Amino acid sequence: MPTPTANTSRFSIAIDSVNIPLRLVRLEGRTQISGLFYYDIRFANKSINFELESLIDKAVLVTVHDPQFRFIRGYINEAGFVSHGTQYSEYRIQLVPRLWHLTQRLNQRIFQDQNSNDIIALILQEHGISGDQFLDLTIPGPKRPYCVQYHETDFDFVQRLMREEGRHFHFQNNADLQILVMAEDNNAFAPKTASPTLRYEQETSRPQDEECVHLLHACQQVTAGAVRLNDYFFEAPERELNQIKEGLTPPLELYHYPGGYAEEEQGAALAQYELEQIQGQQALVEMSTHTPHCDAGQFLALEKHPDPAMNREYLVVESELLIEQPQALDEGSDGGSGRCISQLRCMPFETLFRTAPGTQGRFKKPVISGLQNAVVTGPPNEEIYTDQFGRVKVQFFWDREAMADEATSCWLRVNQPVAGLEWGGIALPRIGQEVLVEFEFGDPDRPIMTGRVYNGQNQVPYALPQHKSRAALKTLSTPGGGGYNEIRIDDSKGAEQVLLRAERDLDIRVQAMHRQQTVHDQHLSVTGLACQETGKDWHQTSGANETEQTTQNLSLNVAEDLQLQVNGAHVVDAGQSVHIKAGSKAVIEGGLSLSVKGGAGMITLDTLGVALVGPLININDGGSTGESVEQANPSRPGTPAEADNDRPGAQLRAATASVTPLPAAIDFEQIAAQRAVMEEAKLSNALAAEDCPACALTAATAPEE
Repeated sequence: MPTPTANTSRFSIAIDSVNIPLRLVRLEGRTQISGLFYYDIRFANKSINFELESLIDKAVLVTVHDPQFRFIRGYINEAGFVSHGTQYSEYRIQLVPRLWHLTQRLNQRIFQDQNSNDIIALILQEHGISGDQFLDLTIPGPKRPYCVQYHETDFDFVQRLMREEGRHFHFQNNADLQILVMAEDNNAFAPKTASPTLRYEQETSRPQDEECVHLLHACQQVTAGAVRLNDYFFEAPERELNQIKEGLTPPLELYHYPGGYAEEEQGAALAQYELEQIQGQQALVEMSTHTPHCDAGQFLALEKHPDPAMNREYLVVESELLIEQPQALDEGSDGGSGRCISQLRCMPFETLFRTAPGTQGRFKKPVISGLQNAVVTGPPNEEIYTDQFGRVKVQFFWDREAMADEATSCWLRVNQPVAGLEWGGIALPRIGQEVLVEFEFGDPDRPIMTGRVYNGQNQVPYALPQHKSRAALKTLSTPGGGGYNEIRIDDSKGAEQVLLRAERDLDIRVQAMHRQQTVHDQHLSVTGLACQETGKDWHQTSGANETEQTTQNLSLNVAEDLQLQVNGAHVVDAGQSVHIKAGSKAVIEGGLSLSVKGGAGMITLDTLGVALVGPLININDGGSTGESVEQANPSRPGTPAEADNDRPGAQLRAATASVTPLPAAIDFEQIAAQRAVMEEAKLSNALAAEDCPACALTAATAPEE
C-alpha cells in the first residue's frame, strides 16, 4: 500500500494497488466493542476512468497525521461514483473489517469435542484471518461435546460463542496490520492514541484546536440485580443445577430455564457472565469531542470536570466519528486541518465489560421448531449402534460434512412407548432407518429422536393398501438378517387374526392363572420334544372322542392308584405280550363271564360254572369255549394345521456420506494474482478480462457443480 505523498492534509487515504494520488473528502463511521465497524468514505482524484470493480475488497489505510499517528484500516465492500468536478472526480466507498466477510456465509454445521477457541480460530482461518491478524487473549474454555451452527452466518455464530463464555472482541490498527483481539477482561484494552486524557471544557469556551470534551451526559439506570439459572441433566436427574448470582438489587431477578449447562460450575459462570452484562448497562456516559483519536476498545481519563466523581477512567464502548475535508476538492489546496467530530459512549473502566445482552437478557441462539428428518448412523459393519441409555446417532440431511459414521452427531435419546425404572418398552432404531428428530426447547445442541418413518427405500412390511387392516410389529434378525419375529393383528372382517411368530425361542411365563379358550379347533404341532409338567392335579375333558397315537413307546408311571372307567368296551391289543402283575392281589371280574385263552387252551367262568378246555387237560367235559377276543381298532389322530407364516424383511442400507459441496476455500493469493492480471490487461487493452485464461479459477479452487 503506498504511503501518502506530498499531501499535507491532516487526514489522508491510500488504497491497495491504487497508485494515483487520492484526497480524503469525508469519513463517517461507527465502531463498537464486539461489533463490526463501518466507515462511509468519500475521496477524490483526477481520474475520470476509475474502475469501481477493481476497488472491491481492496485494503484501505486512513491516516491521521498528528504528532502521534492514528491509523484506520479496513476493506472495501461497496464502491460508487458521486460526481465529476472541474478538477476532481468524487467517489464513495464503504470500509468494513475482514471479519465482515463472515456475515456473508450462512451455514449449518456440527462441531464435536472442541472448545470455543478452536471453533472460532477454525472459522476465522477459513476467512483468511489467522496468524498475526488474530490475537486470542482468553483462557481456553471447556470442550463442547456437541455444538451446532444452525442457519447462522459465521459471524453470528462466532459472536454467540463469545457471548456464551463472557468474551468480547475489538480491533487494533497499525500502519501495516489490523488485529482482531478476543479477550475476556479489561486488560486487553489499550489507552487512546495521542494523549491518554481528555479535558472537559464547556461548549462556550472550548478551544477548537485541542482535544477536549465539550458535551457530557451521564446516565444511571435500574437493571436486574440477580440472575438465576436452572437446568436438567438426564444422566443425573437428581443433580441440583440451580445457580444464582446477585448484585446490588437482588429482588429484581432474571430467571432462565433451561440455563444451557450440565455442571454446577458451568451454571455459576454463565450466571456471572449475564449479571456482568447487565451491570455494564447501569452507568453510561456519552461524550462529544473533537479528537479523532478515540476508538471503541480504548480507555481514556477525563479530567477537569466540575463534578469530581466524573473525573475517572472510562472505556469507550462505542464511537462515532465524522471527518470532513471539503477543501480537498479544490485545486491547489493542501486540504487544511479539516473538521472532526467524535461521539463516544463510555462506561466506567473499573466495570468489567461484557457484551450487552439481548432484549430478553440472554445471548441469541437459533431456535429449531418442528421436526427434522435424519438417518441413523454408526460404525462400519454394525447394524445397531447404541450406548447404555439406548441412545443413537444420526445424520441430518443438512449436514454437508457428515461421513455416515459413528461421529455424525451426539448421542440422541430415543422416545420409547413407556419408560420406567428398569421397566417399560424399548425398540432401538437401526443404522439406515429414517427417523424424526426434535429439539428440547428448540435448542440445536439438544436433539432428541421422537419418531420413525418409512420411505421409498425402506418400505412397509406388508403391501399397502392391500393389507391396510393389519397392525404389526415385525423385526429382523441381526446381524445379517434372514429371520424375524412378528406380532401381527389383522382386523379384516370375517378374517380377524392375531399372529405370534418367534424365529427361534418363545418363552411365556405366567405367575398366576393362565386361561385359554378356543371356540372351535385347536392345532398344536411340535417337531421336536414336547415336555409338560403340572405341580398339582391335571384335569382333561373331551366332549367327544379323544385319540392319541405314538409311533414308538408309550410309558405311564403312576405313583399311587390308577383308576380307569370305561362305560363301553375296553379293548387292549398287544402285538406280543401283556403282563399284569399285582404286588399283593389281582382281581379280575366279569359280570356274566370271564374267559382266559392261551394257545389251544382256554378257561371260561360264567353262570354255568368253570370250564377248562385244552388238549391235555379236560376237566368237566362239555364246557363252552366262550367268545373270541375282540380285535383292537383305535382311531388315528388328525394332523394339526400349520400356523400362518410370513417372510423376513430385508437389511437396511446404511446412510452415505454427504455429497453436498462445502463452500469453496478462499484462496487469497489466487484472487490477488487474478486481479493483477486483470488490471494489467485492462491497462494495456490487450484483452478483455473475461477472455484472460489466467483469470479463471483453477479446478482446485472452483466451486463444485
